[in-house]
Amino acid sequence: MKRILFTGYFGAGNFGDDLMLSVFCNNIENENKLYFLKIFPQNITVDIPDFVKVIDISMYGSKVQKVIYGLIMTRMHMFFWIGGTIFTEHDGDGAYSFVKIAKLLKKKYGYLGVGIGQIHSEKRIYRSNYAIQNANFITFRDKNSYEIGKRLNHNVFLTQDLAYLYLEKKNIVKEKDQVIISWRELGKQLSLSEELNLIRILAISIIKSKLDFLKIKIIPLDDSNDYDKNLILYKELIDLSDHAENIEILCDLKADEKFDLIASSKINIMGRLHGVFVSEVYKRNTLSMSYSLKMDEFLKDLNKSEDNIYISDLNIETIDKILQTNNPISDYKIEQNIALAKENIFLFNSFVEGV
Repeated sequence: MKRILFTGYFGAGNFGDDLMLSVFCNNIENENKLYFLKIFPQNITVDIPDFVKVIDISMYGSKVQKVIYGLIMTRMHMFFWIGGTIFTEHDGDGAYSFVKIAKLLKKKYGYLGVGIGQIHSEKRIYRSNYAIQNANFITFRDKNSYEIGKRLNHNVFLTQDLAYLYLEKKNIVKEKDQVIISWRELGKQLSLSEELNLIRILAISIIKSKLDFLKIKIIPLDDSNDYDKNLILYKELIDLSDHAENIEILCDLKADEKFDLIASSKINIMGRLHGVFVSEVYKRNTLSMSYSLKMDEFLKDLNKSEDNIYISDLNIETIDKILQTNNPISDYKIEQNIALAKENIFLFNSFVEGV
């Protein structure tokens, strides 16, 4: 029996990561001992099976967390980071400190269902290369990341986003006359004035398209980062609309609640990948406000690039055009991607068994 420690961007109220935490815990074999290292302080919004032991170190600062992690790893066989675009310029650095400690302790480590974003700085390139080159196992969720990864390491596999496995427990939902909007905080990509201008353009477009004749619900998809900008969007809409009673902002929702709102909505205007994911697989009219390569690659895979606007290109005419067209993806494509997502679990179990 092996002791496996894993973590990810879990406990930050991020919709997509909570979906991935749920499907990983509920699909993995429980013949080994599984330990979840919680490093972010918000509540987990999905149920975790009893056989997964939670080690909560979120109350400590980063330096203390690393020390505790190192002590814990002396008793573990391997460490994994689960899900997300973990190799980026501004956000994830491949969990460099964690994997370096694992390497120094001569423990195996890997990544499951991850992606690579755009990286420019010498420091981030070094850290990402180190993390990828020394990993014992990686599954990448998109082809672009896989092509980069396999040039650095032969222990890599191309799969699909873990979130597809969440569809297996969801039923068909009835479409409602509502619009769900979620703005993604862009402080690391744009200046504040640029971002506020784009929020206003979006608000004006929504009103000019008369979407406020429907129910409009604004939901932050990352509770720890997105609320303030979504509140600004909400206030803009209230100021512009003659139907303010149709507009509300919803906070502190569980992952299931966010999922069901998006899945049942007539129109979804999304700034985060997994909001776009739910909208597209439920064949709703979708506007993806892209800020990174991962959203472009996701929609390209589904042959739905026409739903995508790069965030700096937001304008009233283009938004209106996208909202008037919807070419749903096929059931066969969704089934294919679910099968590829299952490969994450199969490959993970095979790797663990073979160590």
